[in-house]
Amino acid sequence: MRKKLEKKLIKLLGQSSALVLRQPRLAHHIPFNIHNTRELYSELSNQLCCVLGRAVSYRLRSIIVEPTNTCNLRCLTCPVNVDLKREKGFMEFTLFKKIVDDNPHLDFLHLTFAGEPLLHPRVMDMISYAKSHGVRVGLVTNATLLDKLVTQQLLDSGLDVITFSVDGVDDTFERVRGVNYKAIETKILDFIAAGKAQGNPVKTEVSMVLFHETLPYVESFQKSWEGRVDWVNIQPQIGFEKIPRNRRCRNLWRTLAVYWDGRVVPCCVDYEGAWVLGDARQESLSKIFNGPRIQALRQRHAAGRFDSICEYCSPFFG
Repeated sequence: MRKKLEKKLIKLLGQSSALVLRQPRLAHHIPFNIHNTRELYSELSNQLCCVLGRAVSYRLRSIIVEPTNTCNLRCLTCPVNVDLKREKGFMEFTLFKKIVDDNPHLDFLHLTFAGEPLLHPRVMDMISYAKSHGVRVGLVTNATLLDKLVTQQLLDSGLDVITFSVDGVDDTFERVRGVNYKAIETKILDFIAAGKAQGNPVKTEVSMVLFHETLPYVESFQKSWEGRVDWVNIQPQIGFEKIPRNRRCRNLWRTLAVYWDGRVVPCCVDYEGAWVLGDARQESLSKIFNGPRIQALRQRHAAGRFDSICEYCSPFFG
């Protein structure tokens, strides 16, 4: 009975939050990201700390983990194979396990950042290990490596949500990504069909980066995918809007990101380690989450002072 009431409460919260969210179209994510009253309390507490401008937050709820910063594409929207300066590599599975083991109260883990996660030889083990510790897992992929075997491995892993990066449709997609659109569309639809045939509850999302090449095709992209996936997401390229930030970033009070080598940064916008907060090889993320460097960054945001990586970051990201 209690669980049913919790689900109804969280569903109602998701529906009503569209009226107040900075990004109302993301309201449908709330029932997925908040599963019970404990998680709801944690999220509200984190956001209260943000509103009050506190240097310390309540609890680390989610993390971004970079399995690798290598990629098999050279997209116009991404710095990975163009001007990324940090060393390329793959996260050791022992480090991944340490991250999960050291942070037993995590709600969600995102396998993404720079690079294509499916290039990591143990990415399925990463998903399964996190799931065995009660953590919900999402993965972002360009879908090029999907075939019957990889699809089945993902479905068997316990993955909760998969996001397919699809920048545009038809010729636009091919200019941005350098691969055939129809081939990628088929791979995604085959994955969805396999999941439905097996009664697998994995949620699906397609995401398009908004910049000058894709801007004219937002409506056609949405029409193309609505009804075929659970969510359609349009996110601006970092710095594309060139609107100076005028409010603190909520993600500073709720999440962290981990490079493949264990270095910890505030978020997925920090590609080059402008704000290294600590090292997951040396200490737990829960400790780093309220450590001196992130406290200093929160204080800067609370005072309306934004560093270069934050200055033109869209409210979409936090």
